[in-house]
Amino acid sequence: HTRVDSAPDAEPGPLTGADRRYTHPQSGAGPNVRLNHTKVRVNQGGEMSPKGPTGKVQTVLGEVEPGSLGITLTHEHLLVDLRVYFQMPEEASERWLVDQPVTMELLGKLRSRFYTNKQNLQLLDERFAIEEVLKYRYAGGNSLVDTTSIGIARDPLALARISRATGLNVIMGASHYVPEAHPSDMDERSEESITHKIIEDVTVGVNGTGVKSGVIGEVGNHTPLTENMRKV
Repeated sequence: HTRVDSAPDAEPGPLTGADRRYTHPQSGAGPNVRLNHTKVRVNQGGEMSPKGPTGKVQTVLGEVEPGSLGITLTHEHLLVDLRVYFQMPEEASERWLVDQPVTMELLGKLRSRFYTNKQNLQLLDERFAIEEVLKYRYAGGNSLVDTTSIGIARDPLALARISRATGLNVIMGASHYVPEAHPSDMDERSEESITHKIIEDVTVGVNGTGVKSGVIGEVGNHTPLTENMRKV
C-alpha cells in the first residue's frame, strides 16, 4: 500500500479512512498494509513524489551517488523486443526479408524496410549485449539508462547481470510504452492502477525480482491522443 498525502509540507500522519490508497493487487492485503512503507505526496502542482531517500540514483543493483555516474548514455535498449511494430509486407516479393538474419549486406534494404524484418526489431542476446556495451565501458563510459518499459520485453534480472558483468551503472525504466505494446486489458485499467505499478516498480521491484526501476519511461504516444494514452 502506498499512501498519498495531499499536504506537501506536512509530515504524513497515520493512515485514515480519508487517505487515497493503492493496494498491491497480488498481496491480498487490506488497505492498511504498506508496501515497503512507501509514502507518496501530491504537491500543489498535482505531481506525486515518494517520501523517502532523496539525492540518490537508483540502479538495478541499488542506489548510488549522483557523482559516481560519470559519462552516461541517457536512452539505450540493451535488450528489447519491438515486434509490436512488425508489418507484414503486402507484396509476395517483399516477404523474403521477414525472417532473414540482419547482415551487412541487408543494411541498405532495412533502412527503408525497418518494420518488415523481425530480427531487426529484436535485441535478445544477453551475451552479445555484454560484449557490445563493454566497448562503451572501455572507452570511459560509466552509466546508462535502459528505457525499455512494459510491453517490449523489459528484463530486470538480465539488466542486473549485465551491470555486474560490465561494471556499468544501469538504470531501468518503468511504465508503459506505445499503445501497440499496451496490455490487452488496458481499457479496463485505471490511472490509479497504472500509477501504483510505477510506484511498486520503483520502491519494491519489478514482478517479485527485487530489481527496482530508477526512471519512468520510455513512454510513447501518438496523435490524436486516446483515453489510454492519456491515462499512461
